[in-house]
Amino acid sequence: MPRNYKRQTDRKSWSSDNLKRAIEAIKGGCSIRKTGRDFLIPESTLRDKLKFRSAHNIALGRKATFTPEQEQELVEHVVKLAKLFYGVTPLGVRKIAYDFASKSGINHNFSNAKQVAGKNWFYLFLKRNPQISLRQPKGTSINRISSFNAEETKYITATKRALVMSLIETVKFTLLEVQNRLELQRLVNAEEM
Repeated sequence: MPRNYKRQTDRKSWSSDNLKRAIEAIKGGCSIRKTGRDFLIPESTLRDKLKFRSAHNIALGRKATFTPEQEQELVEHVVKLAKLFYGVTPLGVRKIAYDFASKSGINHNFSNAKQVAGKNWFYLFLKRNPQISLRQPKGTSINRISSFNAEETKYITATKRALVMSLIETVKFTLLEVQNRLELQRLVNAEEM
């Protein structure tokens, strides 16, 4: 299936409202053949709908690999990885999708030899879920690496320790209360990411 699929058939080009009106016309006494011509619905379709008394739509084409709930779970997982600063490449998303389908026992048409989902699936997945934008992960800059040397880390730790001790003295908190407040603040900050 190409990425920019253009419909090449006129099958099922009628609307469900049109079908309901055609069935009402037939029940009103109009012939099936004439109604089919008037409403541009094939005669065989009208006969089938009357015979089985079902006017519901049956989708054309291949069924989706994942249900909307499963796809939403996959989207949440990819977004969570991005918030944790774990860069996910397009190939990584395709591997995650294959693993998810395989481990969940979902029938799929993904490549078992390569163990990845197809490129077409991936591009359509991105089109269905615009909140995901994938980029090639970049390495950490040399400036950022150099700022995390041992001396800087010791200075930051000493500053935090001095701040905690001043809190204990001024507000008369116990050490356990300060630790609980710091832990609560760390959890709140992690949730905001």
